[in-house]
Amino acid sequence: MRVYVEGYGCVLNTADTEIIKNSLKEHGFELVNSLDEADIVIINTCVVRLETENRMIYRINELKNLGKDVVVAGCLPKALKNKVNGFFHIYPREAHRAGEILRDYIEKNKRTIYAEELIKHFIKN
Repeated sequence: MRVYVEGYGCVLNTADTEIIKNSLKEHGFELVNSLDEADIVIINTCVVRLETENRMIYRINELKNLGKDVVVAGCLPKALKNKVNGFFHIYPREAHRAGEILRDYIEKNKRTIYAEELIKHFIKN
């Protein structure tokens, strides 16, 4: 699978984008430099300001309209889940597992859930 990755945001988010890319390579994904070459597009973004939020939602939908499978990574899917429903998500603390999570989703059509997520779920409920 060929993956194109776009990263937006702060210095931490830029670092997470590189971590995501490394994880993808470790799990056999081919990183490409062009949207045209990609099977999957990952957009890693954060939301701090409303202007940025609106621009990123627009960009996510723009990528979707190109007919690409879009994965939304970073704090945006966690903070604004209702605005990115229908997209596969990779959260900030999962950046180092991005390749594994995406591989599981593609091969098994399921999302890997880690202990940290389960603990948070049970604490809430």
